Amino acid sequence: MLQPLQDPSKRFFDQAVAEPSYIIFKVGDTILAKNGLTGQVEFSGTDASKVIQQAVDAVSNAGGGRIFIKRGTYNIETSIKPKSNVVIEAEGSTGTVFNLSQPYIFQGLGEPPVENFAVINGRFVIKANVRVMWFRETARNVVIKGSRLEIDPSIGTYASNFGIRFEKANYVVIDSITVEGAGTDTLQLDGSKVMVKNSYMDGKGQFSNAILLGAVETFILNNVFIGYRHNAVLSGTNRVVVANNYFYKCMDGIDIGAGASDWVIVGNQFVGGDTLIAISPGEARARNIVIAGNLFRQAGGVLRPVWAQYVDHLVVEANTVQNDSPYDTRVFICEKCNHIHIKNNAVYTPSYGGITHIVMIADSKYVFVEGNTFYGGPDGRGPIIQIVSTNPGDTSFVYIRRNYLRPNLYGNPDRESSGIVFNDQNATNVFIEDNVFDFGLKDRLIVNPPPGTVIRRNAGYPTEASGVATIAAGSTRVTVPHGLVSAPAKVVITPYANIRVWVENIGSTSFDIVADTAPATDVNVAWYAEV
Repeated sequence: MLQPLQDPSKRFFDQAVAEPSYIIFKVGDTILAKNGLTGQVEFSGTDASKVIQQAVDAVSNAGGGRIFIKRGTYNIETSIKPKSNVVIEAEGSTGTVFNLSQPYIFQGLGEPPVENFAVINGRFVIKANVRVMWFRETARNVVIKGSRLEIDPSIGTYASNFGIRFEKANYVVIDSITVEGAGTDTLQLDGSKVMVKNSYMDGKGQFSNAILLGAVETFILNNVFIGYRHNAVLSGTNRVVVANNYFYKCMDGIDIGAGASDWVIVGNQFVGGDTLIAISPGEARARNIVIAGNLFRQAGGVLRPVWAQYVDHLVVEANTVQNDSPYDTRVFICEKCNHIHIKNNAVYTPSYGGITHIVMIADSKYVFVEGNTFYGGPDGRGPIIQIVSTNPGDTSFVYIRRNYLRPNLYGNPDRESSGIVFNDQNATNVFIEDNVFDFGLKDRLIVNPPPGTVIRRNAGYPTEASGVATIAAGSTRVTVPHGLVSAPAKVVITPYANIRVWVENIGSTSFDIVADTAPATDVNVAWYAEV
């Protein structure tokens, strides 16, 4: 079971002395590093990178401590090598500015592992196409908190290398950072045990990823992602929790790739965008994915909240979908999936112009669609639920139970949505039971069901009925309206008197009960009919 990741800062922040080991500040163009205990200036010069590096080395060699950098503007022309047991804290997130022509922090290949290291606060502005921080070797117990990352306006809002990269992370927390602008992968995180939380990331509408995730055991919590035209989160890794984030106009919110497993996506809000959660691993398949308690809302474009392909064991539960857009809308898509639960979701799509379907099940097995409310559907009598089976048995063991379905364009004879539509006759072991069909028209509630489909106990789509009919004295016949969706295949009758009776003229609306002789008094006949 995935355990909550503890903030590693607690492991070593308490070890830093109350007073900073060094205080770095500017006097004119000179940068000075003052010993926080003695008050003596030990390092100085016009090269901010060199002075900061000297302080980092001294603190690490002394066993650890904190470096405090006071407000001012510092030009970083040579990267600072991170060292273990060092906290670099700037005075505020905006007043201490670092102009970067090289990465602020850079750990090169072959350099020693870094443990217990933190960067707190600071405004980092790249003046060239460089990363803000890049850790290429093992980085354990690292915290980046309260910092602001920007791209200088002279470059624009996109620089391919912009951002932070960890290649071998182990217990890394990125907390409360602000990102303005986009790189190809603004946060590139590999390794294990990573947390990104409480951060604000604005991709400025650029075609980029906010997070390219390769780290296993990752928590992405309480963040805001805005305007990423590729993915907010792109990953094919395992054991990931994405919870309580806000995604605004990200073309693809979360893209889960080949071999991914054990994901929980819960309590997020997705506003705008296109394919909001895509699971598309190909033949490698993904497994054990939970998507629960999320809000998906669109008001001006295409909407595909969940599109799953090649997934084993997927739960889509208690989500809310609202769409007012006239563009292409496909709410839940399952293609070549096994063991799928779509349950207790609420879908409201009052704008019908671009809706293709609310649920599509294609070439999938063991699919449970249960307890949902589906309000809306496509124009032109298209389906609320669409079932496709390319070959016989490709779609099998489908259970559609206890759902509420109400179409758009209620009662319009040419445009009211259809209920459940089978594209072909290949699906097997399909059960449609105990649903409510709240439709104005009754002729397209369940369309083209394959032989053997079990359809029963559905309100608004009666497939079985019973009652008592009366053959009047002196008559030999009574016509019984059965109220079923089509002519019953089975009618059972039992007279309350000793007369011979049988059924004739079974039709789409009624059947006749006929007696061999006219009774002297009225005779009741119990009947049961089913389609």
